[in-house]
Amino acid sequence: MAAIAILLIAVFMISSCGQGLLESEEVKGDGPWTVGFSCQFKDTIRNVTPPSFTSKIVNNGEALGALPTDPAMVGYKFGGWYTYQNGYGSRVTENTKIYRNTIVYAYWYNYKVSFMNDGVLYASRGITSPDQTVRSLPASPTKSGYNFAGWWDAENCGGNEFLAGTAVAADKTVYACWKSENVYWVTYDSEGGSSVGVQYVVPPATTVGSLPPDPTRLFYRFDGWYTGKNGTGTRFTESTPVTSNMTVYAKWTATPGYTVVYNSYGGTQVDPQYVIPPATTVGALPDPPQKSCYTFDGWYTQPNGGGVPFTETSTVDDTTTVEGVLTVYAKWTWDPLPAPATYEIGDRGPSCVGKIFYIEQAADGTYGWEMAPPDWYLAPERPDQSADPSFVWIKGTPEPGSENEVDPTQKTLNGQTSTAFGTGMQNSEAIISQEGHTDSAAKMCRDYRGGGFDDWFLPSQEELALMFANKDVKRSGGFYDEGDAGYWSSSEYDAWDGWSQYFITGRKTGSNKAQGRFVRPVRRFKIS
Repeated sequence: MAAIAILLIAVFMISSCGQGLLESEEVKGDGPWTVGFSCQFKDTIRNVTPPSFTSKIVNNGEALGALPTDPAMVGYKFGGWYTYQNGYGSRVTENTKIYRNTIVYAYWYNYKVSFMNDGVLYASRGITSPDQTVRSLPASPTKSGYNFAGWWDAENCGGNEFLAGTAVAADKTVYACWKSENVYWVTYDSEGGSSVGVQYVVPPATTVGSLPPDPTRLFYRFDGWYTGKNGTGTRFTESTPVTSNMTVYAKWTATPGYTVVYNSYGGTQVDPQYVIPPATTVGALPDPPQKSCYTFDGWYTQPNGGGVPFTETSTVDDTTTVEGVLTVYAKWTWDPLPAPATYEIGDRGPSCVGKIFYIEQAADGTYGWEMAPPDWYLAPERPDQSADPSFVWIKGTPEPGSENEVDPTQKTLNGQTSTAFGTGMQNSEAIISQEGHTDSAAKMCRDYRGGGFDDWFLPSQEELALMFANKDVKRSGGFYDEGDAGYWSSSEYDAWDGWSQYFITGRKTGSNKAQGRFVRPVRRFKIS
């Protein structure tokens, strides 16, 4: 087992996909600091490739140095590491200096707009579905003796002007337009709507010629551009004279509507839809979600096919919504995939829903270890659960007069658990059989019946470490990689604490048994 522990430390540094210590975690001293790389993989369906490492140590004030190899995810392009999620904040490079424990985030996009200036790439912007436009244009470049006149989709100011609101459905290249004449610009302030950007007017032209695409704003109708805010001043049109730089403002009229929320119930995410009167239906349903080992059987107003079906013609109004919101639920039918001829780490296990995280060579044969899927906890009795739940390590019968529901069991030493590999099942049984036990993370795992199997359990500390080390091999394991992402093991630390592991840094720690921690059941099966 000591060899396994040493192996886990090495594997963590080269093949896992977590983060550095939380930015909110209190840190004292002058380093060295941990920089973690959060992959931000979107789901557990598409294939992924983790980076070469996901954590490194940097001395206080020094540059980050070499970055890991780029991660990959089917259906997306990697756009670099940023200080905030989804490409927000600052781009992180090998020259970025580090002054604290830091998490940096992978940025994924579908299409890229390249902004060229005199034959040289000036900037780029990624667009990630469901977005159809860039969030903003880059700062205007400068050129001695010329005036910048916008970005155009052909060289030498040809084609059409590219604005922040221009729709993009494929990779696109646009070109800086330069004029020796005076250039006036019209800035469109959408007042809370989608970004529009700036249009340029080059004399002798005195108007914009045509207006940009209308901005959008949820539950508002666009009513034109005006020289003053809230529809004040005069209306600005394609024929309004432009003889100096100016800003115009969107006028909006509220159009209250309804939101349809799609709970995919463990499937891939489906974005909400909106119904604005006089419309009373969504008109067309979104593309159906996907869920491994299941077939999608439609949307219903209650979980597990309860209530009534929700279709493109279902009424969405005051009679079917609560405070303007209607939540509908995916119905799934079990449809397992055929078992593979051989098993490797990252493959689906015999349960179909599980993912193999370790292959064990034992004296009596080869065994596989599979972990339950992220949505393992979804069940009819938990219909509204939308995030991986957290459980206390153990609950017990309260002492008379105590307001603490886990007292006294929380401070009773079990003494029958181990941190060792191969002890998770016996640990789980020992926890459940402990005197005064009423509920526990171990019991939740033992009660799980994924794939029809009844031998799931809460992993021991070393088993949990193996799960962390291989969690993103081939496909994302769907573990939380932000916030306080601690997962329970079935190993007791002491009378007050159980062993847990953070799936951000891989750090192992003793945590109070009364604290909520995330949980992932595992099972062991014989291969040969």
